[in-house]
Amino acid sequence: DYSDHLGQVYLKSMEYELAVKAFKRALSLNPGYEQAKIHLAQAYIGSRHFEEARRLLTELVEAHPAYADLQNKLGEVYMAMTNYKKAQEHFQKALSINPKFHEAEKNLRLLST
Repeated sequence: DYSDHLGQVYLKSMEYELAVKAFKRALSLNPGYEQAKIHLAQAYIGSRHFEEARRLLTELVEAHPAYADLQNKLGEVYMAMTNYKKAQEHFQKALSINPKFHEAEKNLRLLST
């Protein structure tokens, strides 16, 4: 989808607000496009709209609880929102799904410093 591709270009360029608009457009054309939802969550994180990212990632985690990357991303959002208990829960869930998930290990270490 063109809007999703454009949003990814904006995301890589750190043009987060433009990325949000592009991903929202992609989702208006195809509401079930989950990759666009993941990209939108990343754009929300980049633009520091953590509550919107949390809401979207929570929906995705509920639909795909065994996806370690989503668990980790949701943990990162909770960490940014200073909800360290919830962050830890999601990092641990990510590691229970994939014990070799280095990013989740790193995030857990960040919480304990």
